[in-house]
Amino acid sequence: MLVSASTRIIITSILVACTHNIITVIHQKTKVRSTRHIPSADEYANTTEDEIKAWSLSEFITAYQAAKATTAELQELQGREFEAIGLLNGAHRYVPLAPLFADYMFGPGVWLGKGFDDSGLGYNVFKGQSEDGKLRSRRFRYKLQPSFFGPGDAVGLNYSDFNGDLLTNGMRDEVRKLNAKVYLGLGSYQLFGGMWNPAPFLVRVSDLPKKSFRVRPLEQAGREGWYIAHLRIGGYGGDTTEIESATQTHVDGKAPRRDEL
Repeated sequence: MLVSASTRIIITSILVACTHNIITVIHQKTKVRSTRHIPSADEYANTTEDEIKAWSLSEFITAYQAAKATTAELQELQGREFEAIGLLNGAHRYVPLAPLFADYMFGPGVWLGKGFDDSGLGYNVFKGQSEDGKLRSRRFRYKLQPSFFGPGDAVGLNYSDFNGDLLTNGMRDEVRKLNAKVYLGLGSYQLFGGMWNPAPFLVRVSDLPKKSFRVRPLEQAGREGWYIAHLRIGGYGGDTTEIESATQTHVDGKAPRRDEL
């Protein structure tokens, strides 16, 4: 089968980008192990979002290695929903498929952020048709665990228990707090090389008060066409709010993905 010149260029560009990422990650991990020279987190105290967007992948990982993830940072995430953005320039020049995947293949709409309950479960937030203009799906478990990029721990977001499809099986994110304004995140898709080919993103620190809630699925509905999955966010005091989340499944009636059950 003949492959057009434009297709060859696209495939070559993706392979070059992935190779660049792998080399960058190997270099950063080796540098940490061999010299233990990591910038102080204080050096990034006044770093702005615009500056982060202009970083190369190497600069992003260097800052990430200086960032913190302790019990204090974990507790700050709990009980809150956060606005997050993928980096569409800078580091994302080397992850050409990441924005497309996050916005149109990973979920039902443009990716907007993440939420974390009190029990170690979380979800992603997407733009969509609902009362607040947001859809919540793609659950994950989170906890402090050793960082792939080192040194020390990171807040690890693991999707395997809820997502069994080809694109998201084995998906994992890591998050660390850089300064008073942002968390840095590195996401991985097993299909695209896992953590050796990470996709950087940032999470904005939220000023919203903490709310005690749990994420758990409700009844199934809409078996054909669009599958409507319900997530209930319930306060321990009995105050519960149902959040309706629309996620696409096969029109031919195949079973919904595990994260929608």
